[in-house]
Amino acid sequence: WALGERWLQDADALLLRVGDPPRARAFLLEEIASLRFEQGRFAESVTVLEECVAIWEREAGPRHQMVALAKGQLARGLFQSGRYDDAAVAFEEALAITQEQLGRKHPWAAAILNGLAVVEAIRGNTEESVRKFEESVALLEVVHGADHPRVAQARGNLGIAYMNAGRHDEAVAVQERALEDTRRRFGDEDTRVAFNLSNLGLALANTKRRDEAVPRLREALTLREKILEPDHPAIATSAQDLGRVLFDLGRGEEGESYVRRALEIRERKAFNDHETAISALALARIVAAQTRPAEAIRLAERSVELREKVFGADQPELLESLKLLAELQPEKREQLQARIEEIESGQGAPK
Repeated sequence: WALGERWLQDADALLLRVGDPPRARAFLLEEIASLRFEQGRFAESVTVLEECVAIWEREAGPRHQMVALAKGQLARGLFQSGRYDDAAVAFEEALAITQEQLGRKHPWAAAILNGLAVVEAIRGNTEESVRKFEESVALLEVVHGADHPRVAQARGNLGIAYMNAGRHDEAVAVQERALEDTRRRFGDEDTRVAFNLSNLGLALANTKRRDEAVPRLREALTLREKILEPDHPAIATSAQDLGRVLFDLGRGEEGESYVRRALEIRERKAFNDHETAISALALARIVAAQTRPAEAIRLAERSVELREKVFGADQPELLESLKLLAELQPEKREQLQARIEEIESGQGAPK
């Protein structure tokens, strides 16, 4: 990241020397936004991408394909900033321009449909989310063929949508197909295989087949440990998923160790404050269940602190952490409950 920051600063200085041609600046802004996104600085990425969209609209026209690309990136930033309605609008605009300029069967359309499906899931429109994921898979099959890795990844996303819709058996079947396709294409030692193993493990856990889920989640973690650097964010994700399922199986100490490892990686790398907040809350719940309230309170407060940093003080993403704090602190319950009710009365569904 430090190297990337220096490169972008040098590029910005060069643009100033040559007169800052607008299209070159738009490309530079896309790189800056991408770096901010990877750093978890989503609000900053939105500001940068809004300027990028404005440049492309002015230079190429409001219906140009580069406007569609920039709006799709903007939609991702808006989504990660918790601005779900704005994200949906940006995705819809990007989809309309893409279909108009590049055709309804272009790969960009499938990617945008995938983003729209995620937004609809967050907004509580579960069936609409499933429909858009199914449309994305069908489109990718036409563009790339049924055995293409992008299709396998899209099937994994569809499986998650089926889980959210309570269609657990369908979710397991789709994830098994995605894993089979990915293994056939890339072999057993590939990060995409780990991704599909993780999704299958979570699908099995949601069908209460936790004993079957654990080997898949453990295999995903072992594979990522073999391929990736020790503090990679994907290792934190795998450790957390495995730890939560182990805890649900009554293996509290073992489950806690994995979730704690996930939190330590995320705190150490400072990769994404929102993901760190999720880990802190997961560990807080495990610790609270083991009657260690002081540590649970500290972890839940850390989760609130991080989510306030990312989303603001009055957003629904804070609700889970605040509700746990209210359970753990009877002396502050009335004050916390008032804050919870204020957020619930003015906001939509949490992320």
